[in-house]
Amino acid sequence: MPDSWRHAKMNDLLFHVGRMDLLFNNSLLDPLLDKEYFFPLMHFQVAINQILLGINIKSASNVALIIPLTISSVCVFLFAKEYFGKKIGLLAMLLINISDYHILWGSAPQTTTYGICLYYFLLFCIFKTIDSPKPRWISVSLLLIFCLILSHAVSSFIFLITLFGLLFGNVIYGALFDKHRRIFISPTIMLISFVGLIQHWMIALYRKDGTPFFDKMILTFNYYILGGYSGFLNRPESIAEYANTLPPFCERFLDHLSLTLFLFLSIIGCLIWLSKECRNNLNFSLIICVSLLLGITFGFPLFGLRNIIPDRWFIFEYFFLSIMASVGFLRLSKLIPNQNHLKIFTFFIFFSLSFFMSSSTISNSDSPSWLEESTVSESFTLQEIQAGERLADYSTNIVSDSKYSFNFLDLWLGVKKPPFSIENIETNDNLNDTIYIWRKYTLYRPIKVTRSLNNTYNSVYSKMIYEDKILGISFFRNLESHNKIYDNCDVSAYHLANGT
Repeated sequence: MPDSWRHAKMNDLLFHVGRMDLLFNNSLLDPLLDKEYFFPLMHFQVAINQILLGINIKSASNVALIIPLTISSVCVFLFAKEYFGKKIGLLAMLLINISDYHILWGSAPQTTTYGICLYYFLLFCIFKTIDSPKPRWISVSLLLIFCLILSHAVSSFIFLITLFGLLFGNVIYGALFDKHRRIFISPTIMLISFVGLIQHWMIALYRKDGTPFFDKMILTFNYYILGGYSGFLNRPESIAEYANTLPPFCERFLDHLSLTLFLFLSIIGCLIWLSKECRNNLNFSLIICVSLLLGITFGFPLFGLRNIIPDRWFIFEYFFLSIMASVGFLRLSKLIPNQNHLKIFTFFIFFSLSFFMSSSTISNSDSPSWLEESTVSESFTLQEIQAGERLADYSTNIVSDSKYSFNFLDLWLGVKKPPFSIENIETNDNLNDTIYIWRKYTLYRPIKVTRSLNNTYNSVYSKMIYEDKILGISFFRNLESHNKIYDNCDVSAYHLANGT
């Protein structure tokens, strides 16, 4: 994820400058998201770990984010163990830790990772107030709500939707099955979360132009609705000219097979919970809550709306989906009387989940098992980093492919990219004594380039604006006609000049 580079740079600046207001007022965050100034807790925690432990940013992010993310999966076990049994709790915790989005946010630590940790701990504390409404659990819940609101906008909004879904499910269950059921989600906690969230969004600025975060969300939603971008199936895939450029269906199916299998087991678990023998207030409320979250996740993109960032919702939904999938798996396993067949079935399910989860383009964009020619890697090798650092000492007129230029040269090293495009090298035009850093990666793997479409489409999807392109051997041979000034295994640099 490209945001991990932004947040790492912000953590580094905070460590050296020491004050968030100096970063904001001195425009050191121009390449970053300005709104992070109002959601600073994750950056503070990383900087504090870096100072106290005397370690680098990578290690500090590991201590502050990745280790807590792994520990937070224990909350799934404790919650499931409390209400569904130890076996389901252990299976749910296993499913969480092998899931694709859990791997993704663990390998690319940022504010979303921090929000996931707080969300998991907060749900555990909220449910602890059901059976033991002691002041300490309520106090911890309120503290975590405050921290979540100040840490990550998407996470706090999903948490509010989760509370609403649980309360709404509770009300429906009471209307349909049991009028004397217990309300286990405190309306007071939900009201505090709602007021705190809206209040902070009205104060926090989305950009330095003075637009509050809340206003920006409403304006963006209104822009998609009135601008003609929304509409049933208004997706790039519905446009024939774009659809013809998609990878083979078989590879796209395999890339989403793990999520399909995960949801299949979860649906089995939901159907079991809806049966007369298992139906109760908690189970029904969890089903309504997950249905609401999944409805938003899939519903908004279905109508061409993308401002909720739907791909970040799955890891939060996995908290409940893992429990439902565990219930579904255990019920299916009871239908297999033969122990040898049961072992084969168990091995097949967990091998399939772990293999397809860890090999998909979601969790493994560096070396996916499929869609390799249409998946752009976000990481760089040590040689590539050393090349950028070495050449930046001698020149600022350095360019490379878009990901490397923006995430590393521009954002990390502060080398502003001059006006340049890949087409300049292919046509030997307007080279302007530029140094081009070539990575062997681009010989076989794609980079992002501007897409050329015959028609004009009303779309704000980045996939309509950019396409994946492998530069290949012909581009490399063109570079070889220029002067090579640097060579280090998988990375080289060439001095580009007109007339060479």
